[in-house]
Amino acid sequence: MFRPVWQAEIENEVVRNTARLTVERHGLDADQARAKAEATVRQMRRAFPDGCAATALWTPLVAQMTCDDKDRHVLAVAVGTKATHLVTTNIRDFPVRSRPAGVAVVKPDRFLRDRLSSKPQLMVAAVEGMCARLKNPPQTPIELGRLLAKGQSAPKFGTELLELLEQS
Repeated sequence: MFRPVWQAEIENEVVRNTARLTVERHGLDADQARAKAEATVRQMRRAFPDGCAATALWTPLVAQMTCDDKDRHVLAVAVGTKATHLVTTNIRDFPVRSRPAGVAVVKPDRFLRDRLSSKPQLMVAAVEGMCARLKNPPQTPIELGRLLAKGQSAPKFGTELLELLEQS
């Protein structure tokens, strides 16, 4: 359905931001939250072993990016790896005038809904395959759809996925 790409600085941001939010929302202490966030990055790397982009592909492009200063490395990775989409909840730091031709900046919910509507059977098969690999805790596609439908990052996708799964 897609091949995600990121770089080490983005992994560091995932750890830092996920740990902070885990402390704020779930009351874990900082060390527990950081360990949980680092486990998330390890899972990303296991799931997508070729996801972390080589420095040479994007570093020279950072200075050319005109989005928010703190996010130029993110857009440079997208451009340097010839990505078609930059998927982020932070649309505001990537104004339209800063987006190179050929790179759409979209929220996760929109990205996943577009994939679902273009190839519903393939997306369902991908979700089923992902759920078959989930061990801790195990989840069925229906359970994952319900979780996504209640969440903040892809609620419309979760709802549409559930509708499709329940029709089967």
